[in-house]
Amino acid sequence: MKTQATAIKALFSKFCLVLAVAIATFGLSACDNQRIAELEEGVATEGDVRIKFGDPEKIWDGADGARIFEYNRQPAGAKNYMITIGTDGKMSSLKQVLTSANFAKIEVGMPMETVRKMLGKPMKITPYELKKTWHYDWRYLEGVSTSDTQIFTVVFDSNMYVISKGSMPDPAQNPH
Repeated sequence: MKTQATAIKALFSKFCLVLAVAIATFGLSACDNQRIAELEEGVATEGDVRIKFGDPEKIWDGADGARIFEYNRQPAGAKNYMITIGTDGKMSSLKQVLTSANFAKIEVGMPMETVRKMLGKPMKITPYELKKTWHYDWRYLEGVSTSDTQIFTVVFDSNMYVISKGSMPDPAQNPH
C-alpha cells in the first residue's frame, strides 16, 4: 500500500512539473505577444521597450554603436528575445532568437560568448568535469503548439569553443 502511494505521489509530481512548464510557457508567450504588438520598429523608443519588457537580462554591443537588449524566457519559457536599440534611441529590431535558423548558424570552433550573444542565456549549464566539456541547453518551440518543446544543446570544450550541437525532445514533456 505504501509503495503504491509513493508511486502515485511520484507520478503526480511529474504531472505537476509538466503542467507548470506548459502554463509558464503559455503565460509568458501570451504576455510577450501583447508587448510585441505594442512596439513598432523604428517608432518605439528604448523607454517604450523598457516599459513593456523591463530591464534586460544583458545588454550586448551591436553594430555601428547599437545596443542589443537580451530578454530571457528560460528556464520555463521557450523563447529568448533580442531587441536592438539604434544610436537614435529607437528600436530597430525585435527578434525571437531560439529558432532552427539560428541554431544552424552555430559552428564547431565558435566561442561560447558568440553563441551566448546569438541565443541568449541558456536554461541550464551542465559541466562534465571528467570529459572537460560544458553542455548549454535551451528550451525552444519546434512547432506552433506551446506543448511542442525541444531542447537544443551546444557542447563546449574546456576552452569554451563549440565541439558539437543537437536537439532532442524536451524530457519535461515526456518524463518517463
